[in-house]
Amino acid sequence: MTFDIGDEEQNHEYIMWEHEKQDLVAIPNWGIYHLNIRQAAELIALDMWYSGESDISEPEGWDGTEYDPKLIVALAKHVQEFEVRLLNAVELERLKTAKIQRNLDEKILPHETYIEFCELRGWLYQRGYDGGDILNHWMFTESDIDALVSRKVNHLRAVIKENKGIIPRVFISGSSDNLQEMYKKIAFDNQLLKNEIQQLKESQSHQTKLNNPVSAKARKSFLLIIEALCKKNNLDSQERGMAGNIQKIVESQTGQKIDDDTIRSILKQIPDALE
Repeated sequence: MTFDIGDEEQNHEYIMWEHEKQDLVAIPNWGIYHLNIRQAAELIALDMWYSGESDISEPEGWDGTEYDPKLIVALAKHVQEFEVRLLNAVELERLKTAKIQRNLDEKILPHETYIEFCELRGWLYQRGYDGGDILNHWMFTESDIDALVSRKVNHLRAVIKENKGIIPRVFISGSSDNLQEMYKKIAFDNQLLKNEIQQLKESQSHQTKLNNPVSAKARKSFLLIIEALCKKNNLDSQERGMAGNIQKIVESQTGQKIDDDTIRSILKQIPDALE
């Protein structure tokens, strides 16, 4: 049975929402901290590219973020390779799934088979890959989503309490009118969540920019700039005790404190950047 929500585009959106909802219902924690096989393959390819593990050049017109579709297109070959590896790992039961879906030929469907993030990271770690900025950034983003969902749950509980234990009609599926009303309510709530996320991003825009993953090319550029500035000021970046000296310079010139271990780890990367 289908329901006429307004026009063809809205009906298609409603059908897609129903499909995604059914997927999420079958996944722990409503899919938070979970990825399907294709998403996991894209995440790994992105993480390795940002970490300098891939020789793919920056795509023309790239906006500098991991969200630009041009980057996924450029990494398509690597994404496909990791998708095959993940599917094999699942088939061999070496990678645990939260939800597995097969077709009539018993082939695993990558878009409908989900992995919990910690399982994915553990699988990578066991194969010698610790992960980089993109994996960490994804996890932090999921934490933000988790917090927003928790707030929405508390809101719904408050609504039910206000209605003396009765769930408002808009949250109960049933008739065509009811489903339409429910969909409109969810679409409205979804927009509110998007607004909250946008406000969160705007309020933390400065911090977000600082925490954005850095591509291998940008990281190398930063290291070369540091080395050039050191030489300009007659400093040997690899000299013993240089981390402490730079720590004092940074604090005196900017008023900011950076621990010497962090500076030391950065300076150690300079020789590789010079090769």
